[in-house]
Amino acid sequence: MKDRERPSIGEIHRYRAKEEIFKAVHRETGKDIEAIKSEKGDLRRVVMELLYRAGGLKGPEIGQVFGIGYGPVSQERKRLGAKIQSDKKLRTLLSRIERRC
Repeated sequence: MKDRERPSIGEIHRYRAKEEIFKAVHRETGKDIEAIKSEKGDLRRVVMELLYRAGGLKGPEIGQVFGIGYGPVSQERKRLGAKIQSDKKLRTLLSRIERRC
């Protein structure tokens, strides 16, 4: 196999991290990624934030996961950041899932 055909080690780790995040979310909430993709709301925002923080994915990559552009990803993450300041349950959920990753 030629070097340019091999995925970089970073891509492999990001893919692994993404799958670990999806598993952690499923264990914590009982919802799989397909269910989360189809609904709007805080859990979807939490997954986006975790993909960014723990998974190392960039906005366009997260957008591909959810079938949206990177602009909406940024807006959703901002909304989550603002809401987490006042919502202790949401902050706790994010922390619990992050520990599982």
